[in-house]
Amino acid sequence: MEIVIGSGKSPYYYVAVYSSLGFVMVVFTFLCLYAGLYLDRKFGTGYNFSLIMTIAGMVAGAMWTYARILRITMNNGKRDSKVREDDIGSFKEK
Repeated sequence: MEIVIGSGKSPYYYVAVYSSLGFVMVVFTFLCLYAGLYLDRKFGTGYNFSLIMTIAGMVAGAMWTYARILRITMNNGKRDSKVREDDIGSFKEK
């Protein structure tokens, strides 16, 4: 008798994937911030582009993170066939 928990992937896989999500949000934000600073220096517009691009980076990072979480939890559009209920804490005998 085998007990199946979740999708069968290692817990370290999920730790690595979920911990990288915060890093990606920061990267999106800072890349857009630096692009805004470059545009502000080039056009002499104060901090207008920096503010707009920082907000755009935050939105882009949040959207990417949300899409990634959906992809992880839905297992690429289909639920794991071994587990019928929620993936966390549900046990099902094989």
